[in-house]
Amino acid sequence: MIHGLYFKKIMDAYIGNDFDRLPARSYDFAMSERKPVVLVADDDEGVRELLATALEGEYRVFRAKDGKEAQGVLQTQAVEVAFLDIHMPGKNAFELLAEILGAGGKTEPIVITALQDMTQLAFKAGQLGATDFLSKDFDNVNAFLEEVLLKAKLALDRKRRREEIEAETKEHAPFDDSFFMESVKMKDVARAIEHIARFPVTVLILGDSGTGKDVCARRIHQQSPRAKMPFVPFNVASLAADLMENELFGHEKGAFTGAHSVHRGYFERAHGGTLFIDEIGELPIRLQAKLLRVLQEKEIVRVGSTEPLKVDVRLIFATNADLEKKVAAGELRSDLYYRIKVATISLPPLKDRPEDIPFLIDFFWSKYCHEFSLSTQLGGEARAAMNGYLWPGNIRELENLVQHLVISYPGEVIGVDHLPPQLKNATNVDVDREALLGLLKRFAFNVKEAAASEQIPLSTLYYRIKKSGLSDMIRRERRQGDFGIG
Repeated sequence: MIHGLYFKKIMDAYIGNDFDRLPARSYDFAMSERKPVVLVADDDEGVRELLATALEGEYRVFRAKDGKEAQGVLQTQAVEVAFLDIHMPGKNAFELLAEILGAGGKTEPIVITALQDMTQLAFKAGQLGATDFLSKDFDNVNAFLEEVLLKAKLALDRKRRREEIEAETKEHAPFDDSFFMESVKMKDVARAIEHIARFPVTVLILGDSGTGKDVCARRIHQQSPRAKMPFVPFNVASLAADLMENELFGHEKGAFTGAHSVHRGYFERAHGGTLFIDEIGELPIRLQAKLLRVLQEKEIVRVGSTEPLKVDVRLIFATNADLEKKVAAGELRSDLYYRIKVATISLPPLKDRPEDIPFLIDFFWSKYCHEFSLSTQLGGEARAAMNGYLWPGNIRELENLVQHLVISYPGEVIGVDHLPPQLKNATNVDVDREALLGLLKRFAFNVKEAAASEQIPLSTLYYRIKKSGLSDMIRRERRQGDFGIG
């Protein structure tokens, strides 16, 4: 706490003879019609007044002496930046952070805490959406006030940049990539991406091979405040274990034979942006400790050096492996596992969302016809076969086939004969005849209602009916007039 003579000394330094040595307020809000709104919430009057006085020249400042008052300001004012003391009566910063998060994260929170609390509380506050922290270090008042002003400006910059990105994303939403899909499952994924992207937390993307984990990671980056900074992908399985440390963390000149210059690794290349590490479950155990240090300390050590380098990187991980099994087998450190599993997104395989297949076919068909200036067309029977296929290789298999068909038969109409054997053979379509018959009977052979209940395209269900040999039965029921075919 700061009271009495010490507080007076601080304020004298701020408003008295030492004013010229305080940080220059060059942040140009003067031309704006209104000042940005800032909340300063701290039960210590000295700290509260110090921050408020420093900020009032450039901002419209609201003060709150406890969590209840802070809650009232957040609910009644369009607060853009909030300085929140970690320990307050009424409601603490964690409770207020949860409310800010629940309201859509329109306020940029900065958590105020004592130096000794920083490491212990920062991680928890970060999970709840805190984007920055301010430690109560009054040894150098000028430096402290400069940090207050800088953090307020950076928070406002983050908010405005995020709003610009959100507006741009909405404006250019149609067909910017293959993540705009029709299924309920993928719409849930899209909402999760939009929500998680705003907060500087580590993300773990789970999904089978080919489900689009790399696209998901890019979408998170594109919708985040780091969108204009580098997005750097790194696949653990793409490098031999003895080269991985050098590529991830870099090396110093002379670190080993042939190291004639400093090499910046992937972490340094991603500074300010996002590093996407795919197949994290394959990372050698000896490198997991170094990765853990990055997550905990936000710093790396190059090969051949003992000096740590600070890095500002948002980390996104992906895997198609069962990481819990790897932890149990001793192949993945448990402390690392819990560090990377802060926010999780699970991508469903294509067989579990067949209603997305027609969309993906059209998306990739249009993409590659445009890219290669070709006019290849997809015939109805071939389309039905592709709609009815289960795609064990997921989106990657579908995209590769579309690309192959477009460039291999330019100007032609693609028929079933152009398709690979696994799409032509009924046995490979993996239709369970009895299950299909049971579905049709349940809806009195009304195909339209059956397709709607399973959330699959009508053409897909017709194709599976044909492949399972049930077409004649349905026609017979229709002729008898007992049932509607839909």
